[in-house]
Amino acid sequence: MKPLQSDAPALTAAADWRLRHGAGLTPTEQAEFDAWLAADPRHAAAWHEVGVTLTALDRVRAAGATDDLVRELAQRRRRRWRQRTVAGSVLALAASVAILIVFGSRSPETAARTEAAAPIIVRADERRLEDGSRVMLNTGAEISVSFAADRREVRLRQGEALFMVEPDPARPFIVIADEVEVRAVGTAFAVRAGPNALAVLVTEGRVAVAPADTAHVRRSAGDAPVVPVLVEAGRELSLAPAAPAWDRAVQPERLSESAIQRRLEWRQPRMQLADTSLEAAVAALNRENRTQIEMADPVLRRMPLTGIYRLDDADGFVHVLETHFGIKAERRPDGTVVLRRE
Repeated sequence: MKPLQSDAPALTAAADWRLRHGAGLTPTEQAEFDAWLAADPRHAAAWHEVGVTLTALDRVRAAGATDDLVRELAQRRRRRWRQRTVAGSVLALAASVAILIVFGSRSPETAARTEAAAPIIVRADERRLEDGSRVMLNTGAEISVSFAADRREVRLRQGEALFMVEPDPARPFIVIADEVEVRAVGTAFAVRAGPNALAVLVTEGRVAVAPADTAHVRRSAGDAPVVPVLVEAGRELSLAPAAPAWDRAVQPERLSESAIQRRLEWRQPRMQLADTSLEAAVAALNRENRTQIEMADPVLRRMPLTGIYRLDDADGFVHVLETHFGIKAERRPDGTVVLRRE
C-alpha cells in the first residue's frame, strides 16, 4: 500500500486541529473543523496521517521507550533538516508532539477505544417554521425564532444556517447575527457567524444587509444614513467582526457554482471517522448508496480512516481511497466496486 501523500501545510493544520481536539472544541470550532476536513481530500489524509503518528507514540509511551524515541527523532531531524519533503514534515511533527504525548494527552486505553470507533452519522438539522419557511442548521448552529404581525425574525446565535424563505411582502424575513441584519422577502440564503467573519451567501433572489440597529452605528453629524448592502444570487458578503462603523462592509464577491456547492456541502449527510476501520465505513456507505463496495483483501478491512466523508457519495469515497490511500478499485458491470491493495 502506498504511503499517504499530504502536503506540509495540511499536516501543520492537522496537527493544530489534533491538539485543539484534545482540549475540546466549541460548537463553532467544530463547525470550522468540519468545513476544513471537507474542503480538500488532502486534509482528511493529513488528519489520518497525524493520527497514525500519535497512536504510534502512544504505543511507544506504553512500552516505556519514550526517551529512546525522542533521542532518535531529534538525531534524525538534525540529519535531515535540509530535506523539505512530506516525510521530513511528518518526522518533524512527530518530534514536536512527542513530549505532549508523554504527558498524557491520550492514554493507550483511549487510543484503543478510538481505533474501534464506529462511524458517526451527521445530518443537517432541517426545521420548518410556522410560516412555511425552512431552515437547515449546520453542526453546532443555534437559532431562536420570533414572529410578529409585521416581521419574521430569526436570531442566529452561533454557527451556520441556510434559510429558504416563503414570500410574504407584508412580513419581511429578517435574520440577525453578530449585530448585523439580513433582510429578505422571498429567497434562499446562508448566514455563517464565525469568530473571524460573518458571511452571507445568497443562492436565490437577493437580500439587504445592514446593521441590526442603525441608531447605534457611530456617525459624525451630517453623515448620510446607513445604506444597506444588496447581495444578489451567486454572491457572498463577508464582514469583519467588531468594527465600529458600517464602512466595514465590502463588495459582495461572486462565487462559481462549484464554490457555492463546496460552501454548502454540509447540507449533505456525512460520516465522521476517527481511526474507524474501512470495513465499518464501507458498511455505512453500503446502507445509503446504490453503489455497493466490497473488499477483496482482509487487511483492508482493518485499515483505519479518519475524516469527514459524504455519506451519499460512495463513488467519491472510492475516488479518495484511490487517490490518497494507494487502493485499487475494480468496477464491475453490475455497479459493484471491489477494493484491493496495490
